[in-house]
Amino acid sequence: FHEFASQWFERIEPTLNGRTPEDYRTRLTKHLLPYFARHRLSQISVAEVDRYTATKVREGQLCNNGINRTVGLLAQVLDDALEYELIDRNPARGRKRRLAPSKVRRASLGADQVAALFEATTNRTHRAILATAIMAGGLRVSELTGLRRRDLNLAQSRLTVHGTKTQAADRVVELPPELRDELAAHLASVELRPTDYLFPGRGGKRRDRNAVTRGVLYPAIKRANGLLAERERPPISEDVTFHSLRRTYATLAAEAGIDPAWTAAQIGHARSRFTLDVYTDVGNRRNAPAERIGELIRAGEDEIKAVKAVTPSGAGLSVPDGDGSEAAKTHTTQG
Repeated sequence: FHEFASQWFERIEPTLNGRTPEDYRTRLTKHLLPYFARHRLSQISVAEVDRYTATKVREGQLCNNGINRTVGLLAQVLDDALEYELIDRNPARGRKRRLAPSKVRRASLGADQVAALFEATTNRTHRAILATAIMAGGLRVSELTGLRRRDLNLAQSRLTVHGTKTQAADRVVELPPELRDELAAHLASVELRPTDYLFPGRGGKRRDRNAVTRGVLYPAIKRANGLLAERERPPISEDVTFHSLRRTYATLAAEAGIDPAWTAAQIGHARSRFTLDVYTDVGNRRNAPAERIGELIRAGEDEIKAVKAVTPSGAGLSVPDGDGSEAAKTHTTQG
């Protein structure tokens, strides 16, 4: 399977657009190959596909929808094997090979939880990453990892975000003073040329978006929940994902009373349906300056600091090698 899938991807990659090549490569290298790499094509049976699915469920790294997408890609690869008459049927096809769709998760963080997240993040770059993700228009992880030094204008408190789908999706985001200060501190700690990534990974390369979630966000949440527990505050939900930070931005904007049309433009939505949904949940549509988002987080920080507590000390967070995931042991079918 490893040999055939590699040839398949090499052949199909030039025909793919946007983020699709990256998505396919991730599904293959992080999920399908660790399990099926040494399987002969004829060994991939319906039962083996079901065992793969059960393995991914136990790992807990992907939701049902994510697992289904990997099985869908497996089916695409095996479609070609079927056409080449290397197999008699495609065992990854059929509705029974799919899990029930995941429930839509609408988790977001409150201002005090955001403050705890920042306080728990002692690594300056990681703190700047999280602050940018939350306070700069609710960036998608692909937008965050694609930012370059030249996209940041500290003098004007603006950040140019390049769209992940089309050039028309580019937008300019206004930065609250608190975020501007975080980014200024980040720039003071690194040397970046205009074309360098704003948050470079190892060797100056673009950070892997999965590594941002597993190596930066999730460890920060774990430490923040330790602080919140000491102060008898509600913990950050287990349902929080990187995309939840996008909803967090919209929620904070709603609580700050910012016009939903302005918020939608900052988020990068041509239509404000998502934003209005959040505003309906919050029930607040008053107009207020953008700076109130930072003020809201600072107020949350002041609130939790009012409770006598000792902040854990440590060397800070570090990004694990690769994306921080452990490859599943290769499973081969007997017989």
